Formats: sequence, C-alpha cells, structure tokens
Amino acid sequence: MIKMIVTDLDGTILDIERKMSKATEEYLISLKERGYVVVIATGRNFASAKKHTNGARFANYLISDGGACTYDPYTEEILFKNNLSKEQVKSILEYWDETFAYVEICDKDSYLRYTGEQDIESFLADIEDITHLSIKFILNEQAEKTFFELQKEFPGLSFLLMQDSFKSDKSIEVSSKNVSKYAAIKKLADLLNIKNDEIVAFGDSPNDLDMIKNCGFGVSMKNALDEVKKVSDATTVKDHNDDGMTDFLKNILGSE
Repeated sequence: MIKMIVTDLDGTILDIERKMSKATEEYLISLKERGYVVVIATGRNFASAKKHTNGARFANYLISDGGACTYDPYTEEILFKNNLSKEQVKSILEYWDETFAYVEICDKDSYLRYTGEQDIESFLADIEDITHLSIKFILNEQAEKTFFELQKEFPGLSFLLMQDSFKSDKSIEVSSKNVSKYAAIKKLADLLNIKNDEIVAFGDSPNDLDMIKNCGFGVSMKNALDEVKKVSDATTVKDHNDDGMTDFLKNILGSE
C-alpha cells in the first residue's frame, strides 16, 4: 500500500520550460487530500523549488538541495539540515580550475555565483547556511576527471557527477558527507512511521539514482537517463512534457 509519493522536479514534473502543468498540480493536491504524503525531492534550493511549483502547495514536505534540507513548505520550518561549513566551501573555491565556468553556492533563499575573479574571503563573508554548491564546466569533457580528483582531495565531502536528462551540460554537486535524496526521504519516512515499501519515487537524473533504487517502488521517467532506467522498477509511458508522472499515478492510484 502506497502512503508516500516522492517526486523530483526538473525532468520529472517540470517540463522543458521549467513549468508544472495545472493538471499535475491539481492531481497532487487531490492525492494529498486523500491522505497521501506528497514530497518534493529536488536539487534546487527552497526558494527556487517554491517558485517553480506555485508555492509547492501540493506538497506536504519539500526536500531541497539534493537532500541537504527538509522543509515544511507552509511553515518554512526546517525539519532536518546538513550544512557545508565556510571552510569546506573555501577549500573548494581555492581548488578553482580554468575549466570551471563558475561555482554556484546555494543557501535557502538564493544562488550566489563565484567566477574565480572575486576575493574568496570577501565573497564568503556574508554568506550563511550554505547547503551545497555546484561546479559548472566550460568543457564537459573535464567534468569526470575533476570529479575523481575532488573525491580524492576532499574525502570528507560528498560529490555527484550530475546531468539533467534533457541537457548535455554536466556539473559536480558538492554537499556534506552522506547527503542524498534517499537519506532525507528515509529520515522523513521514519519520522512519519511510513515503511520503505510504502514509498513510490519518481526521477530522471543521477541525483535521483539512490531514491529510485532504494525506495519501495522506484519509477524512472520516459525521458530519464539510461542509468536511472536500469535501476528503476518501472518507467512512465509519457515524459515530463506530457504529465508522465500524473499519468502513471492515475493508473495505479486512480483519479478519484
């Protein structure tokens, strides 16, 4: 019996223009009213996730920053949090490579962009509550090499080589050790006394792999990367531009 529905945003319920359809929003609201726990699990920060989902009013909980933070979207109460320290972020910025386009630093309300030209101490001076950062590349070919170098150089941090299912651009996501979407989902489910086999999760990209693989029922989107489809229990018939997740849920949960 399904009790919790977990969904990624980009490439899952947001279309190519980063918008969510009214049909999907209304259906998820109806599921919440029927007693299902609806959870967003996204790499976006809290403010960005709310912006692109009409305030996330269809969700009971919002897991943001790739699993680093879990919020109640109505009260904005932080349930769980796993920040990066300024010293850790400073170390990454000092590792600046000429192949980096920029490093995006995230807190609850904004993204700040470091381009290698700013003084690091001054840049970080007024930044608080850093949840994760993302290294964007000029040349994608460099991403994998840098990914392995960073893992070796900073064993106390978590690194994820990221690519959206609908773009070729690559990035490296950096967070505190053991941060992941599934780790946050598991912690929330334990709090709510929901068993793992009562959770269904939808996603499309590398940062969805752990939740697709480990949640009770993992569903990849039609547009998902092959590596995600390989670990999923099922794949949607329709893609993220055609309400694929909603279509799948209606087939297993109904629309009433």
